[in-house]
Parts: sequence; C-alpha cells; structure tokens
Amino acid sequence: MYESITQHPLSKLARALCGLILVGMGAYFVFGEDQAPAKQSPKTLEEFAAQKNMGTLSYSADEAGKPVLVNTFTVARGTYEAMDHAKNFLSGLQEAHLHVVDGKVVRFVAQTPLVDRLGHETSAPVLQFEFDLQEMQTANYKNLGALSMARQVKDVEVLHPAITEDIVQFCNEIPQQVKVSFCFLSAFSLVQKHWVPQEG
Repeated sequence: MYESITQHPLSKLARALCGLILVGMGAYFVFGEDQAPAKQSPKTLEEFAAQKNMGTLSYSADEAGKPVLVNTFTVARGTYEAMDHAKNFLSGLQEAHLHVVDGKVVRFVAQTPLVDRLGHETSAPVLQFEFDLQEMQTANYKNLGALSMARQVKDVEVLHPAITEDIVQFCNEIPQQVKVSFCFLSAFSLVQKHWVPQEG
C-alpha cells in the first residue's frame, strides 16, 4: 500500500513551515515592518521638558504673587540660540496642548559654559527673559524666527557680562526701523548694571 501523502514526514514539515510563514505575515500586517511602539504624548510639563530635552522647570512668582513658569536651559552660541529655544519650547507646549494653570508668564533663564580667569570651567546663568504665556499660546510659530520672538519679549535681565557683546551684535544686525523690545529692555538692564561695552 502507498503511504498517504498527508502522513509523509516531509508533508508534516511543509505544513509546519507554512504555519510559521502565515504567523509571520499576520504579525507583519498587524505591527508593520520594524514598527516601534508609538511614543506617548507628554501629559505634564515635566514630561514634556524631559522628552524634548528642554532643560529644567521650576516655579516662581511675580511681584503680584502670581505663578511664573521658569525654564532653565543651556546655550552655546548666545542670543539667537536662546530665542530659538524659547520658540521650540512654546510651540511644543502648543502642539502638546499643555497649559500652565493660572500661569501668565513664562521666564527663560539661559545659562552657558564659562571659564574663569584661573581656567576653571563653570556653567552660569547669563540671560533671563519673559513672555506673556497666554499671548504666545495663540502664536503661529511656523512664521516666527529668532527676530520675531525677540519682538514679543516682555522683560529682560542680563545676568552676566559674558553675554553682553553677543546681545549687542544681535541687536546691531536688526534694521533700525524695526522695533524690538528685547533690545530696548536688554540695553536698559546693561545700563543699570554698568555693563555697557566701550566703543572702539
């Protein structure tokens, strides 16, 4: 008698291989090719800052006692980079639909690596500036660059003379007819602290 083809050892092996192939194809269509698990959107401000590498967050209060969101971050190239960071931070909040409860002001504190006169490397805050948070939550960030962000600044304090020349260079590159609040406010801060650079 001939052995049934379904009983043949090779037939069993073929059926097993077909089963593995079908399982693999099913997994491909369900999960996709090399598909990584979807990254969850941040649900808190702290998660947002950590996921987007946006520095650290803390909270303070203004003169009226109202809460202020403070974002401290590191820059290497000065004012342009600081404005770009602020844009990325605020646009990220907007995209994630995150809101600061009762907060009307967001304060950015830029710190940068410094080397003292003895060659020791440190990192110190050099520039602080603020935006009206409610106003900036309605901005169209696709049309805003560093200059446009600088025009929206509500308050500036220069914290270290190391960034003075960079601020002056940033503002000197802006056409005189363009009114930029950052430049007026930073100039006022520099005068108060007697850090105005000497010409020539």
